[in-house]
Amino acid sequence: MVDRLLHNPDLDVAKLVETELTGDKEAGADPLAFDEQLQVLADLCRRLARALRNLLREITSEERDLVSGLLAGLDRDLADFRTPGVIDIK
Repeated sequence: MVDRLLHNPDLDVAKLVETELTGDKEAGADPLAFDEQLQVLADLCRRLARALRNLLREITSEERDLVSGLLAGLDRDLADFRTPGVIDIK
């Protein structure tokens, strides 16, 4: 999506994002449905992992400490998902 925007700055960002999120799915698909959210989450995880691998090659130890702090905050948010029964809201 970013590449498409870089190559064609006249594209409407909102429409492009909507198109990317719906893709080949049925019209009217619920973007908040679990399957949709899971796909978005999986994509974010892949992007985060790639960004971390790229950063690892070129950051200083001070920059590594900053990134580590960000990841520690994320890790706290993820802890509930790794603990069975903590998020049983249904």
